[in-house]
Amino acid sequence: MLTNDRTNTFLCVVVLCAICVLGLTSCGDSGPTEDLNSNPASLTIGTSSLPNGTVNQAYSASLSGSGGTAPYTWSVSPALRANLSLDTATGAISGTPTTQGTTSHTFTLRDNSNPPQTVQQTLSLTINPPPANTRHLTVNKSGNGTVTSSPGGISCGTTCEADYPINTTVTLSAAPAAGSTFTGWSGAGCSGTGTCVVVMNANQTVTASFAAPNTFTLTVSKNGAGVGTVTSSPAGIDCGATCGFGFTSGTSVTLTATPSAGSSFNGWSGSGCSGTGTCVVVMSQNRSVTATFNAVPSVLTVTKAGGGTGSVTSNPSGINCGNGCSADNASFPTGSSVTLTANDASGSVFAGWSGGGCSGTGTCTTVMATSQTVVAQFDLAPDLVTLTVNKQGDGAGTVTSDPAGISCGPGCNTSQASYLRGTTVTLTATPDGNSSFNDWHGGPCNNSSSPTCPLQMNDNETVSAHFDN
Repeated sequence: MLTNDRTNTFLCVVVLCAICVLGLTSCGDSGPTEDLNSNPASLTIGTSSLPNGTVNQAYSASLSGSGGTAPYTWSVSPALRANLSLDTATGAISGTPTTQGTTSHTFTLRDNSNPPQTVQQTLSLTINPPPANTRHLTVNKSGNGTVTSSPGGISCGTTCEADYPINTTVTLSAAPAAGSTFTGWSGAGCSGTGTCVVVMNANQTVTASFAAPNTFTLTVSKNGAGVGTVTSSPAGIDCGATCGFGFTSGTSVTLTATPSAGSSFNGWSGSGCSGTGTCVVVMSQNRSVTATFNAVPSVLTVTKAGGGTGSVTSNPSGINCGNGCSADNASFPTGSSVTLTANDASGSVFAGWSGGGCSGTGTCTTVMATSQTVVAQFDLAPDLVTLTVNKQGDGAGTVTSDPAGISCGPGCNTSQASYLRGTTVTLTATPDGNSSFNDWHGGPCNNSSSPTCPLQMNDNETVSAHFDN
């Protein structure tokens, strides 16, 4: 028989087996296992000391850290001495110290773990006095440019102070930035715009002044009835569209005029320019120049064709070619529009235009892009005679003609048509169902009962068709 302890142990084993069978846990589990990689390595600062620096000389040092989780963030307390700074992302210390002495600073490194780790290191920073028997040179700047020295030390830019052995001769050179000019030196006995020579028998301060150059505006105007462009060298004027531009004081600007087709360049005026060559202007002040372009006239020639007669006139005036004129011409401004009007004489008909972009029998408007020739066609008017057909009687019917022209049906009592003189026209009379054609009256078919009536149109004719019920 099982004792109570053995019974309890047995029951525990049975329950655990049941849990394994049901998949509620893993029978091989021995409980949670610590993740050995969940905690990052300890954060440490690897820098144990800082290099010494010297007053007025560039200083550079780097703090190093390891472990933890990047990125790192650096901070320092108390703040570094004047003109030195700490890059909080890289741990770099840089600058040009201006005071000597030793200071103590606590540097703090913080990582990006969760939660973050923080470590500190206290370091001493010693800035030594300038070397014995040296003198300090300081360069100040106003405006945009750089100053360099020979022997080296000044590159200002960034390094504007340096120490030199006593009595050293230092030559400073100034270079203006783009868009600036060097206007001169001051201090340490320097002036003018050449190099500055300084003897380092004492601490010296020199100022280099840079200024944006003066600019003056050149304005180009165009005059005359012609068309053209003006351009400049150096670039700036393209007139065309850009007829004003600012040039640096003292710049020599050459202007060139180019006439368009149908125009000529007549010359310059203003700012001392004349003639038709190039115009050279020195920009010592604001300048104005005028370029005159003249329109070269284009010739419009009108000729007449055909057997008829008529006249052609123009608006604006210039062409006036009457009935007896075979051709006429006139000059008009290039690019202008000219409208021609044709009027036919008695016995003639205007048949239409050709040339100059014109057609049809209305007015002709031509654009004088170049010289143009337009032809006006006048033909003889046709010799027409008139045939008149009437219907008579109490009957009804239709009268038609060949060639066509006459078509007198129900409701028509009279019909007319014109034919060229000498044309043979055949009339046909067709009675309605309850009527009959009786005969023709008038013309060569007078009293003829034939339903057709041929007649030659040598003159005006009148013929009647008689229909009876």
